[in-house]
Amino acid sequence: MSSPIGSSAIAAPIPDAQASTQIVADASFATAPTWRSPGRLYRISLNSLYPAGSSNIRPIAQAISPDSELLAIASRQSAGGSQPERGALALWNLSRGTRRITLLKPDLTQAEARAIVFNPNSQQIVAGLNSGNVQVWDTTTGNPVRSWTAHGTEITAIAISPDRQFLITGSSDRTVKVWELSSGRLLQTLPLTAGETEATTVQALQISPDSRRLAIATERSIQLWDILAGRLVKVIVQLSPQQAQSLSAALPFSMAFVPNSANLATLDTDNSIKLWDRNNGARVITLRQHQQPIQALTVDVAGQLLISRDSSQSVLFWNLQTYRSDRSISVASGNRDIVVDGSLVSSLDSTATPSPITLSASGDTFAVPLSGLDGRGPASSLIPSGFGIDLREVTTGARLTIIPNAQQISFSPNNLFLVSTQASEVQIWQP
Repeated sequence: MSSPIGSSAIAAPIPDAQASTQIVADASFATAPTWRSPGRLYRISLNSLYPAGSSNIRPIAQAISPDSELLAIASRQSAGGSQPERGALALWNLSRGTRRITLLKPDLTQAEARAIVFNPNSQQIVAGLNSGNVQVWDTTTGNPVRSWTAHGTEITAIAISPDRQFLITGSSDRTVKVWELSSGRLLQTLPLTAGETEATTVQALQISPDSRRLAIATERSIQLWDILAGRLVKVIVQLSPQQAQSLSAALPFSMAFVPNSANLATLDTDNSIKLWDRNNGARVITLRQHQQPIQALTVDVAGQLLISRDSSQSVLFWNLQTYRSDRSISVASGNRDIVVDGSLVSSLDSTATPSPITLSASGDTFAVPLSGLDGRGPASSLIPSGFGIDLREVTTGARLTIIPNAQQISFSPNNLFLVSTQASEVQIWQP
């Protein structure tokens, strides 16, 4: 494995001419500004990680540390022409946009990161590699802490339990494994064939707030498991081959443990949302109002609100105390003309992409990725590059603004930063 590059190899970010670089951290959401008019702090080019002239570079995974100080991005150069495939993993200082450490260089002889997660104390970062190995680094020094062979093929999903006991990995080898986080000792191997006649690739993992249950999204199912016992509790969703063609991509984005309750929320194939008792897998209630297949859902940190979006671009807001939808909006068009990068633009039609709904840490803003109507190029002056992030107010559903030139987004835990990515460009914003 190549040695990490220290601060002597820091790459300079591209500051926004209109943005102030002085940031005062404030973890209080009550006094933090909203995301009505975000200002861009920096633009970071992932090209700086690769040899001069490299192209076809895109992010594979991104994560913000729990203390909101570090941004980790795993990227990859896809094969194009005579250019080989290779990947990189680097850490940036989130408030300054400067590269702190390169953990994996784009060396043709070394493995690439496919999934990444920070330890809850922010002192370590864990990566699942395309070789099937797990690698752990110290985030301060960049030194390797431990590494082991976890799977026979690439790791596609990774998660750490809230109680910091377990590291869980899922792979294209169609297995999920539970490890002791502190030592890397194998505790359980979960046989996904218990829930599928022919197991498929793991797409996503979610761990319950009490660290006892695990929700697994594969290409064909959502399964609920008892972590300690290594026991299948229930197959929550099972897709037929025909249903998988339209719903498989939505499974990772359509399951969520509900905080402050014993419930797991998921889509179902009848266009409904179902809440399940995570302890025994019993159905608690069915929420019906969507007329089209559900593509994504999310739950706020208080466990009071569930937001869901379907393929017709309808977004519904569900009160989890009454189990009723008190309002709905469409994200297929804007509510009003808005200012994007300093210019007034019309709210022409665009469409949400089959991507997750992301809630800000304060819970007052949610983000929906948009694309042009053809899914490729600009069909709206809202998103001249063909892609953008629609920021909306949770209480009303009203559009706040558009983050242009972006396909993925992350809010920092302290609600002071927003990270957007498209192709090889990373943008860091403040409220």
